[in-house]
Amino acid sequence: MLSPVFGQVTLFNMHSPLPWLANSLWMQSCRRAWLSFCTACDTPEESQLQILLSILSKNKGSQFGRENHFERITSVNEFQQTVAIQDYQDIMPYLQQIMQNQQNILTTEPIQRLEPTSGTSGPMKYIPAPAGLRKEFQN
Repeated sequence: MLSPVFGQVTLFNMHSPLPWLANSLWMQSCRRAWLSFCTACDTPEESQLQILLSILSKNKGSQFGRENHFERITSVNEFQQTVAIQDYQDIMPYLQQIMQNQQNILTTEPIQRLEPTSGTSGPMKYIPAPAGLRKEFQN
């Protein structure tokens, strides 16, 4: 069928079951993530603690994790007391090591790239992007 707007062939039109089927399949593929999200919304503090402890556990072997005793932290309060707030200048020595292709610096996961910021509030900065970061945004 020709689309009146673009003059191209289209698979979807008002009389076709394909849009409904495609949407239903997509929604079914998201079901597990949706249920996980709903569970997390029921107990946000517990969910956030589990995420924090998972991140600390995964990264306790990194240089930053060893220096900040990630292996000892078991609560949000301990994290707040143990790990100082860092600004960009504080993490610059770690970023320089990463730029020299050193591993296990800020995370145990390999850094795939250093993402530049837009620099709207100051000079451009680089954000380390491990492989799992993209997966976190997709989940």
